This record gives sequence, C-alpha cells and structure tokens, in this order.
Amino acid sequence: MELCGFGERCRLSDYQLYRIITCRHPFVADYPSANWHFTDPALAAAVGHTYCALSTDSFVLWGAHIAGSAYEVYDNPELELVFPFAYNQIVNNTYSKTNYTAVGGISSYQTGDVTLTYDGYGTLILPNGTYNNVVRVKKVRTNNLGPTLNTYTWYNSTNGERLLIYEEKAGGAVNVVYNTNVVSSISQYEQHHGINIQNDLGAGRVSVTSPYNIEQINIYSMTGQLIRAYRDIQSPHFQFACESAKGLYLVSVVSNGITTTQKVVF
Repeated sequence: MELCGFGERCRLSDYQLYRIITCRHPFVADYPSANWHFTDPALAAAVGHTYCALSTDSFVLWGAHIAGSAYEVYDNPELELVFPFAYNQIVNNTYSKTNYTAVGGISSYQTGDVTLTYDGYGTLILPNGTYNNVVRVKKVRTNNLGPTLNTYTWYNSTNGERLLIYEEKAGGAVNVVYNTNVVSSISQYEQHHGINIQNDLGAGRVSVTSPYNIEQINIYSMTGQLIRAYRDIQSPHFQFACESAKGLYLVSVVSNGITTTQKVVF
C-alpha cells in the first residue's frame, strides 16, 4: 500500500484546516510560505494557530502561534509527510526555526533532524470504530536543544484523516490522542464552502444555509455519538430545534457532496 497525496479533501484531525487567504488569518504575515492554516475555531485562544504548506509531494510545518504566548517561526520547515510514501520507505530531512517570547523577543534558535518511516499498515480498532487501510508513520525528531521526540501517527490512507497519535519525549511523559470526531474534514475559509451554520440561543434553533441543496444534517456529541439526523432535506435552507441537553455539539452538513462540520453550543 502506498500513501499518496490527499488533496483538498483530506482529513487531518479534529481541528479544521483552512486554505490561507491573505489578511484573513491571524499572524499570517509571519508565515509567507504557508498555504494552510490549522486550528480549532472554537478553541483558538487555547490551541492557537499552526501554519503549514501542503503540496503534491509533501506536507510541512512552518510554525505555530498562540496569541499572548511564546511562538515559533521556521526558516527551514519541518517535514510531516511525503507523497508518494511506500511501505518501509525512510525519509531524512533537516529543519531550523526561531523561538520567540510572547512579546516578540528571540528566546532561542533551534536546528534538528527529522526521520520519517512508513513502518506499518493494516486495520486500526478504536473506541469509536474500526478502520481499514490504515498506514502508520513513525517520526523521530532530534534537535540541538533536546529532547528527542518520537511520534507515531496512524492515517486513513483513503482520505488522509489522522486517526491516532502516540507521542513521547525522551525521559518525558507519553501523550496518546485518538480522533473521536469521525466527521472532521478540511474546510475552505469562505464560510466552509459557502455553508453557514448559525445558532439562535434565544429562539432555541439552529439555521443552516448553503449555495446548494442541503442533502443531510447530522448532530454529534463531542465523543462522536450520533445524536440526531435529518435526511433528504433537498433545500438550501433548513432550521431545527436545539432539543438536546445544553452543551457543545458537532453539526455536520452535507451539501453538493461536501461535508462541513462546525462546533455549535446548544
């Protein structure tokens, strides 16, 4: 099995990946070589903004920035994936970046090496489902400041969805994260492919509009459980009542064959 480029319909995590449009994204001037902006709109103040470049032959990291916190800017990007990527293939690369304080002062310079290995494929079983055609990529990052970072990432080879991450630093804690949001997807910045999801808490209703007929709407809990589904809508406008318990939900809209997902407070 060979891992090929995912294109604009790939899925990379619970966070949404936006194509960068000049002046519409925070901190974009610091990352002129980036063409994708990676964030969670509902949690941007906490998780920040990551700037990447996706091309036909690679996916690389150009830096990350959280408002009011220390941040980083790469002058030589950090390699995340290559395309095509064959089983047992090993790719070596280097990176370098400048680390800044929250007020913009330089705190350190960092250089290092990255080794990517496509070291496994098969079936992945997670609490939210079983996935076939999954590939595992091992990433080892060493740098002049230390420590070494080892990351294993499991990808759905058909659409690029990042299903599971296992990460450990030498002598440090282990982080394991799996994707509970089975409907996460890439969204363009322009109102998620033109789809607009608005919640009127006063009226207790959610309104959805699209340039095309809406085919279906699914409501998920934050753990990926399907709460409610509306099928065969076939209209560019639709409203539904917020009948679930108060909390944060995922509203997934299918229109013109494209799925757009947005977090909504009921």
